[in-house]
Amino acid sequence: MPEDSALLLSVQAALTAAGWQYTRIEDQDREVLRLDFDAHHTRVPISLQIFGPIGAVAVVAENSHEADKRIRGKLAELLMRTNIQLTIGNFELNWDTMRVFFRLTNLFTSADEIERALPGMVSAAVAEMDRMTPQIAELLNATPEELETFDIGRLMRREDYLPDPENTAPTGLELE
Repeated sequence: MPEDSALLLSVQAALTAAGWQYTRIEDQDREVLRLDFDAHHTRVPISLQIFGPIGAVAVVAENSHEADKRIRGKLAELLMRTNIQLTIGNFELNWDTMRVFFRLTNLFTSADEIERALPGMVSAAVAEMDRMTPQIAELLNATPEELETFDIGRLMRREDYLPDPENTAPTGLELE
């Protein structure tokens, strides 16, 4: 196995400084760390993909639902329309496995940058996936008849899915 990159060591130090537990995913070709966070609606698994040679760290949140292909069109519409509204990151749909991901990537030139930016990147990924989880669940619960006329715009405007930030901060994500 190749030697750990300086970027991986800086990411691990930043996670430790934030007080977060992580595990290393054994992969001969990539440096990957895994974290899990309890959010308002769901548990959000996070993968950190470290690309040492280019100084990039990708934070990837995965939705826990196993989406049915019958909702693929509506789910793709929901994700695309949501992406238009995002400032950072984007939602992705693996067309074959029907898994939904939220990914954001940043390039770093120093360990100080990582320690300052990484907690915010992870927090954003958790919050975005947590926000999307009940919307995906609603699509999964729709009958075939309901899907034919399902209004994605209405779904996106629902505010009852939004957590109260004062009382539902994801565990372990509090920033100083």
